[in-house]
Amino acid sequence: MSTVLVFDVETAPIANAADYLEPATAPSNYVKQEAIDAYIAKANAETLAKAALDIDIARIVCLGIDDGSGSLCATAQTEDEERELLIAFWLRLIGPKLRPTLIGFNCLGFDLPVLLRRSLYLDVKAPKLQIGRYRHDGIIDLMQELSFDDIGRRKKLSFYAKRLGLDAPKDEHSGADIGALVAAGNFDAVAAHCRADVATTVALAKRMGVM
Repeated sequence: MSTVLVFDVETAPIANAADYLEPATAPSNYVKQEAIDAYIAKANAETLAKAALDIDIARIVCLGIDDGSGSLCATAQTEDEERELLIAFWLRLIGPKLRPTLIGFNCLGFDLPVLLRRSLYLDVKAPKLQIGRYRHDGIIDLMQELSFDDIGRRKKLSFYAKRLGLDAPKDEHSGADIGALVAAGNFDAVAAHCRADVATTVALAKRMGVM
């Protein structure tokens, strides 16, 4: 078996994400201006929070990897730092050495698409990868494997950690907290969450016999 590379990314909306979002409007039965303003503000905030999952208006704020020798996790507070993360990641896949098998959880659905798209926006050279539904050589998506490629069966990584009794680190935060942590400048907590996700993914990969 070739070498493996387990990875995970954390994302947050780009600084001007709101510029690319359709502004909300209040329902027609809202009459009072303060109620209308409150509704619109809440709806816009909820839409902006989801921007972290849109590969075209999200940025990578943390990247964690484990090649079997221990995990490495680095945060990116600026585009220059994000660019350096991307370059370092792709260098592991580009070159004369045997390309490692990539292992992630929902990596075909999100992590790889966002890595490739951010590389496009930041002008970083990325390798050609097959990430289509029916062909993805050298890539193992544990979520896809566990759901038998049925979107209705998909569950979170934390579910499998609990259900299988994996020896996974405790994590004080979830992916939904990343935007707020980034906004607060708490990149240590972002890194801790990413590191925990990588460790849990490694434990799951080992349990499934793919690592």
